[in-house]
This record gives sequence, C-alpha cells and structure tokens, in this order.
Amino acid sequence: MPVPRALTIATSDSGGGAGIQADLKAFAAAGAHGSSVLVALTAQNTVGVTAIHELPPEFVRAQLDAVFDDIGVDAAKTGMLFSRTLIETVAAYLRNHRVPLVVEPDPAHRDRARERAGAVLDEAPAESFDAVVAPDGADLSGVAARKVILVGHDGSAWSTTLP
Repeated sequence: MPVPRALTIATSDSGGGAGIQADLKAFAAAGAHGSSVLVALTAQNTVGVTAIHELPPEFVRAQLDAVFDDIGVDAAKTGMLFSRTLIETVAAYLRNHRVPLVVEPDPAHRDRARERAGAVLDEAPAESFDAVVAPDGADLSGVAARKVILVGHDGSAWSTTLP
C-alpha cells in the first residue's frame, strides 16, 4: 500500500510549534509523507511573532509546481496564507490542480483569523473543500464544504456537516 502524500501550504514557525513545522509532525504521526509550500517566514518563539517575511507569489507557484509535478499530492491543507495576494495565488493554482483540501486559518492570530478565514473561503475553490477549519464565529455562509470544524477560543473543537 502506498504512503499517502499530504501537502501543507502555510507559514513557517521558527519556534517549531505551529505552521508548517506542526503540520509536518502531524502528517508523520498519521503515517503520511508530508511536503510543504512556504508562503511566508516568521521570526517567532513562544512569546510572540517579531517579524514576518512574505514570499513572492512566483516563488510560491514554483514550490507548488515542484511538489505536484514530482512527488504528487493526495490531499492538501492550508494554514495562514498571510495576504490576499498569496490567497489568490494558491486558490488559482488549486483550481487547476484539484485535490481534497482542508482550509485552516491560523488560530494563533485570532484577532485576524475571522477576516482571513473569510478571505480564504471567498478566494479558494470552494467546490473542492473537504473540510474547513475555522474560528468560532467565522461567517461560513455560502461555504461549499462537506464538513466544518469550528475552533473555540479555549482550543475546543467541534464539527458539523453542512447541508
């Protein structure tokens, strides 16, 4: 049986506790081969984020091409995509490279998570969502996902199936 190939499209966490680093750990624990596409780099630790460097859209597309063209992708998830430009870049790419997709806005930035969740859901190819992970209170009207996983401010989570 082949090993499933999971792709994370998100931001790097120099502290190792979130972002792509956490996704790759979760993929490995689930028995999947994890690959990654970075959209931004952070200087962060357990105290906070001190700097963010957004990667150019051309470089993000080059990473996506490298992974899709050689390794392959059985499923993908997004984390914090950082900017509308990067959301649009990833959404446009995924329109032409359909895979099961989980959209997960970055819960560490709760003050901006609702706004980013809305932007991701507006821009990404909604018909390909298999699940959306969103902060509690996010506007999910019009979401074409099979399942929504809501995350409370205390870290609790629950899921619901959309009609």
